[in-house]
Amino acid sequence: RRTLLERIEEPLSGLIIDGKLHSGERVIVEPDGEKEVILRVA
Repeated sequence: RRTLLERIEEPLSGLIIDGKLHSGERVIVEPDGEKEVILRVA
């Protein structure tokens, strides 16, 4: 749970707050090495 929070939920919240993610858009979560992920808005 903590890992999901740190690597996905917190960055995702930042995208929403910064206005980079809008209703209806999709977010792609890609692994970047063993412990990191990349969030892309599609």
